[in-house]
Amino acid sequence: MENYLAGLKTFRPPQSPRLAPALKSSYPHLSPISVKIATKCGDPRQPPSPGHRLTSPNRSLSVRSQSTTRMRSSSPAGIEAAQRLQSPIVPIPRAFAGTVKPPPRPSENKDGNIRRRPTEMDLLRRELVELQAFNEALQQRNAEEAELVSALTADKEGLNQQLEQQNCKIAGLERELQSRTNDLEKEKRTVETIRLREAALKAEIEMMQKKIAALHEEIRLNQETAEKRIAAITDAANHRMCEYDSCIAKLQQNINELQEKVHDQKEEMMQLQKQKDREIAALDQILKDGEVERSQLRYAMQDLRGTVRVCCRVRPFIPHDREYRLMAATGKHQPRSLAAQRAALTIPGMEYIHFTDRADHRRITLSLPTSTTVDGERQLKDYQFQFDKVFEPCDTQDQVFDEIQQLVQSALDGYKVCIFAYGQTGSGKTYTMEGPSEPNPNSKGMIPRAVEQVFDFSQRMKERGWDYALTASFVEIYNEQIRDLLNDDAAYHDGPHTYQDGKCRHEIRIVDGYSILTGVMEVPVDSADTVAQLLQVAMRNRKSSTTAMNDRASRSHSVFSLKIVGIHEGTAQQCFGVLNLIDLAGSERVALSGAQGDRLKETSFINKSLSSLGDVIVALAKGDVHVPYRNSKLTHVLQPYMGNESKTLMFVNVSPSELFLNETLNSLRFAAKVNACEIGLARRKVTSAFS
Repeated sequence: MENYLAGLKTFRPPQSPRLAPALKSSYPHLSPISVKIATKCGDPRQPPSPGHRLTSPNRSLSVRSQSTTRMRSSSPAGIEAAQRLQSPIVPIPRAFAGTVKPPPRPSENKDGNIRRRPTEMDLLRRELVELQAFNEALQQRNAEEAELVSALTADKEGLNQQLEQQNCKIAGLERELQSRTNDLEKEKRTVETIRLREAALKAEIEMMQKKIAALHEEIRLNQETAEKRIAAITDAANHRMCEYDSCIAKLQQNINELQEKVHDQKEEMMQLQKQKDREIAALDQILKDGEVERSQLRYAMQDLRGTVRVCCRVRPFIPHDREYRLMAATGKHQPRSLAAQRAALTIPGMEYIHFTDRADHRRITLSLPTSTTVDGERQLKDYQFQFDKVFEPCDTQDQVFDEIQQLVQSALDGYKVCIFAYGQTGSGKTYTMEGPSEPNPNSKGMIPRAVEQVFDFSQRMKERGWDYALTASFVEIYNEQIRDLLNDDAAYHDGPHTYQDGKCRHEIRIVDGYSILTGVMEVPVDSADTVAQLLQVAMRNRKSSTTAMNDRASRSHSVFSLKIVGIHEGTAQQCFGVLNLIDLAGSERVALSGAQGDRLKETSFINKSLSSLGDVIVALAKGDVHVPYRNSKLTHVLQPYMGNESKTLMFVNVSPSELFLNETLNSLRFAAKVNACEIGLARRKVTSAFS
């Protein structure tokens, strides 16, 4: 291969620049490629140069030329053949002299004569063979050169990639060099700044050292002066201390004498104070005993007269009230102590309710606006009422229960006790009787407090031989139908309360002076916690709804009944008592409550039953032979406990809001009418072993 490439590089055929036009004019049938090859290889018609000795291919051309000369001179046919053979023949390069075989020479006879000369076709075939071999050699050379070029191209691309990588590295190094150069410049500037600051600090340090030296000198001088002054002051102070010591000794002697006098006077004052405290305690006890005695006498007189006790309670403002919102907006609604509230005749916001009796707390005055003057001032008319007790908004549940403790005790002694809570919707009746939905020890209502007192007293009476059995029931009267609040079955409360034959599910029967409700659960209770659980069940089952006067208004009368049976083990004596605590539904006018549909029907039944309660009280007060107990289920259930054999107390609850002044007046008038009723002397039911 290397020899072949060397031959290609060294082969340079003779060229004639004037040969191409001559060939085109002499041989128009030649192609451009043949003309180009002939031009590069030389004119075959010219004899070769002396130094150009051909190998076998050139030799064949010489033979051909000689034979052509003979043919010209021999015959006309040879001349015509010679003319046809005037086309240029491309000589084979010297590099292919060893690869292309020359045409065979014509065979000769023994005499030396040539047998047959090659024809024109043989010559053309030879030329074609030579051209094909030459073409194959050129194609092989082109293929090898193409491989060489592709290899060189791949090497070039690799070198270009390496060059690009090196250029990238050089660029990175140049950037790093530039960054380090910049850092070096910054370091130089920083070092220069530090040098400048160091020079400034050195100058400042030198200045400070000079100042310190001056200060040291000044301190030394001041110290010397101070030592001299201290020595002078010390001498003067020692002299004065001596004088003070003598004065102190005299004063101490006087103090001792005064302390002895004060001690004697203090002992004398303590004796006087103890004596005064004893006198005050005795007077307080006398006052308390007098209050208790007066209360007992008043209650005894009421028992003898058989009157119904009435207590009035005014609730405080709540966020639902308009006055509360106004006071909250102006910042006037601030808590006050009980003493401060009791000292004021008019509580903030209560311009129409006055508590004029601060001694006995029995009177209340209601001022109603009647007209308005030209100047815009309201004309007020006062209505005064007197009850057994008036509770102000600041009074607590404990203070309210103190008023009914004796009645609860009477139930344990064998009396029938009935305690009502009456008033308009939203006046605080349910809060008074049951307390809030989540009570605490201070906010518990009258029912849980009364039950606790009953159990406490029963435990104490066990030491004296008494054993008590307690049963509780809790019902409501809703739309003149009796519902058992202790029945926690949803189907019971949602279903009808009458049988198919029209009879009521719960009938009222009066047996031996007691009300018996058929089908109502009577649960034995042995602790206050058990009763508290029953109250939770009852509160969950009681009918309530929202009206224009209250967010959660009770739409029924609830009656909690606690039957008490006590037996003395030693004497076999028995006592039977009943404690009824009634939370009446709110009295209200339809125009104010905004009742419609079912609410209107509920309001109609509520007002009717409350009216029947008033008719019963009036009939009892007049001493009528016929008392209309059966006009409503409420009075029918309470029939044994409202006559002349029971003790009755009514709480009239009123609202302080200006919007309900007329309802407050109606409630106070009804309570005053009840307070004036005399229902007879209560009787105690006690049996002995000999009766």
